[in-house]
Amino acid sequence: MSDVTALLFTIGEPYAARAVESVRRQTLAVAEIVVIGPSESPFHRAFNVGTRKVCTDFFLQLDADLILDSDCVALLRACARDEVGVVTGRLRDPLLGRIGAVRLFRTACFERDAFPDSISPDTDFAAAIAAAGWRRLDALARRAGPPDLWHTFGAHRPDYTPLYTFAKFRLDGGRYRYRRDSHTLRDLVARLRRSTHGAAPLALIALLHGVFHRDTSDQLRPYAADAEGALAERFLSANGAPPARLPDPQAADLRDVFGRFLAHGAELSARTDVATVHAAIDHLAADAPASAASLVALLALCHGLFQPLTGTDLNRDFALLEGWLVTAP
Repeated sequence: MSDVTALLFTIGEPYAARAVESVRRQTLAVAEIVVIGPSESPFHRAFNVGTRKVCTDFFLQLDADLILDSDCVALLRACARDEVGVVTGRLRDPLLGRIGAVRLFRTACFERDAFPDSISPDTDFAAAIAAAGWRRLDALARRAGPPDLWHTFGAHRPDYTPLYTFAKFRLDGGRYRYRRDSHTLRDLVARLRRSTHGAAPLALIALLHGVFHRDTSDQLRPYAADAEGALAERFLSANGAPPARLPDPQAADLRDVFGRFLAHGAELSARTDVATVHAAIDHLAADAPASAASLVALLALCHGLFQPLTGTDLNRDFALLEGWLVTAP
C-alpha cells in the first residue's frame, strides 16, 4: 500500500478536478486524496487541518491549480531519505517559466511544529523543522525541452485573471519584504520584464507595490476584489499619450531617488499616463537586477501609482527597504 496521501487545497476553482485527475495518473498511486475546501481559511489553518487528516507517513501538497507529471509522486518519494522532512520539485508556469514548487512532506515533521500564522507560513515552517534537524531537498529529474524547464515535475496553470494576478503578486511582494529576500525579488523583476504573458505588467506593478504592505499575519485566503486592484486594472487598460521624459534614477542618495519616483508615480497615476508608466517600468526593470538606484526607483514608481488610495509617507516607506535592499544611512 502507498505511504503517500495527496492533500488537495481548493477554494472552489473550476479546474480542481484537473489536479485530481493528474494524481490519479501517477505511476506511484497515492493512498488517499483528502480535499480541504474554502471553509478552512486562511492558508495556515487549512494546511494544519489537512495534516491532521493524514494517516500515511508522507503527504503531497496538491494545490488546485497544479497538473502533476505522471511520475511526480514516485520521483519525490524516492528522494525522501530518513533525514529529509520536505522534498520540493519545480513546476512549469506560463507567466514565469520554472517556479517552485510542489512539495512532499514527512508527516512526522508536524508532530511538534505546525504552519504558523504568518505572511510566509511555508518558509517559517521550513525554518522551524530545519532547526529540529530535518532537511529540505530539491529534487531533480531531467526533462526534454528548453533548459530553463528542465527538472520540473508538473505545471502550475492558474487562470491569470486580473483579480488573481494582482492579489497573488501583491501578497508575494509582502512575503519577500517579510523574508528580506532581495535575491528572489530581483529575479522576479527580471523574469516578469522578459515575460510575453499578458498578465506580466500587472504582476510586476502588484509585486513591487506589495513590498510596502505591512501585514505580517497569514493573508492567503480566497482573493476578493478591492480598490487597489480595480485602480491597477483600470489604469493598465486605459489609453494614453506618447511617453513623457523620464527622471534619471542615478543618484548617490537613494532616499532622494525614492522620493522623486514616488512623486512621479503619483503624478502619472493622477493623469492616467499609461504610456509613460509602461516605458518607465521597462526602462527601470532592465537595470533593476544590478542597480540599486533603478530598483529603488522602480519600487517607488509602482508604489506611487496607488498614492490616491493608500497615501504615502516617504520616510516610513523607505525604511521598509533598509537593511535588505538598501543600506541604512
